[in-house]
Amino acid sequence: MKRERKILPYTNKFGDVINPGDTVYAITTCTKQTCINKGEYIGYVERDGYDYKTKSYVKMPFVQVKVPAERTEYFDTLKNKKYDWAGYTKEYFAEHVERRDIAYDRITTLQYNNILPSNTSVETLAKAV
Repeated sequence: MKRERKILPYTNKFGDVINPGDTVYAITTCTKQTCINKGEYIGYVERDGYDYKTKSYVKMPFVQVKVPAERTEYFDTLKNKKYDWAGYTKEYFAEHVERRDIAYDRITTLQYNNILPSNTSVETLAKAV
């Protein structure tokens, strides 16, 4: 089910009001690793989430942030098109295929809504992590 993004301000757990278009730090955690990305707050989607206080599922906002990212593509210089990987030898790959790193903007939905304004203090940033 596709959710509709609401382009509205969001108030984080520290009381900071963050408006769409503001530069923020997005803090994510996964497999015991923490990552801090600088990006742009673009709004939030509403969906069911588990509220540990009421021990039930309720509609809640999940913020979305646009962060710069990079993906790798391989380009076949002989055929002048994207490399398709099927049926080629290692020798052909080594001679006629070049690696290209392509920058793009990735939109991510944050499970824990952990965003801070980019001008936040180091102390507040440390508390959020």
